[in-house]
Amino acid sequence: MKSKIESINEKGTWILVPRPKDRQVITSKWLLRRKLNPDRSLHCHKARLVARGFNQVASIDFHEIFSPTLIITSLRTTIGLAAQLNLYIHQIDIKTAFLNGDLGQPIYMEQPKYFKDIKNPDYVCVLKKTLYGLKQSPRIWYYRLQQFLIKKGYKRLKSDKKFYTRHNGTHILILVVYVDDILIISNRVDHIKTAKEKLATTFSITDGGPLHYMLGIEFNLHGQDHSIQLCQRKFAEDILNKYQMKDLKPSPIPATPHLSVNSDMAPKDPQEIKEMETQPFRKMLGSLRYLVSCTRPDLCYITGYLPRFMQNPGKPHLDALLQVFQYLKSTTLLGLSYKRQTHHDLQLQGWCDGVMLTTIVIKIQDIQQQVMFSL
Repeated sequence: MKSKIESINEKGTWILVPRPKDRQVITSKWLLRRKLNPDRSLHCHKARLVARGFNQVASIDFHEIFSPTLIITSLRTTIGLAAQLNLYIHQIDIKTAFLNGDLGQPIYMEQPKYFKDIKNPDYVCVLKKTLYGLKQSPRIWYYRLQQFLIKKGYKRLKSDKKFYTRHNGTHILILVVYVDDILIISNRVDHIKTAKEKLATTFSITDGGPLHYMLGIEFNLHGQDHSIQLCQRKFAEDILNKYQMKDLKPSPIPATPHLSVNSDMAPKDPQEIKEMETQPFRKMLGSLRYLVSCTRPDLCYITGYLPRFMQNPGKPHLDALLQVFQYLKSTTLLGLSYKRQTHHDLQLQGWCDGVMLTTIVIKIQDIQQQVMFSL
């Protein structure tokens, strides 16, 4: 907590002024947590001062708050590209990223707990920099970083505004941004080093070296066969522990062949309805969505089928969901693998359902134009 306050003071995040009579003063809180490695060993103890932005008043304390976010499919595409072209991938973390953004309007906040000024304990903080918890902080930080990267010669993709590229002849540099985590991808290590040095001149960074863990995803890079494996073992185990499923009997498949559950299996008598109300069916199903979106397409069908019965799930629906968790228990190490294909050219390919064959000839030209525009 002390080091965090020192970082805040170094950035000139606020100044102390007498309490205003005509403005609302928001409060703040400390968030303390232990950050774990993928193997559950202790990485560090983290403290973060967070403003209680839910007390902000629209049109007075903030205006625009939208900020683009990383599209996970774009990240997977980039990882596949890196495996095919044998690119190097490094990661860095921007320390106290939000403190780099300047606020456009003054926001008043109570002095943080445990660190009140001894001489002026009744004074309040006028925020000059963005702080975690403020509604506009992600947007301001996004444009602050974007301004810096464009000034350094990077171009932002049209299809994903969190991707920045820079070409220099045969050399390529790609930056993938997720809030304060940045992936630096290039075909030359010295270019990655130069990119880190330029970022370090303006922002305080932590160099994570070669990519190994980000967004709850474990990355295993193998230089010999140019392959990259993506796995969410820790995330899957956390889900199983959360719902006390670690002692489940493993299942080799996520769903019974020719699974037949429908809305007629919903509970009808009061006792069964009351019993099902105690089951966290919706939460259990929702907890699998991020897993499916990132590295587990094998769960895509069943997690798209069972939500049809979320409104009034019955015992058969719950049993089908429990089998998904049984399968998850036996496949926590399962994930995606990208390998270099030496016998294939680097071409963009697309697939279409057989039902669409009657219209694909008509639409193929439009699809080509849309794909080229997105690139």
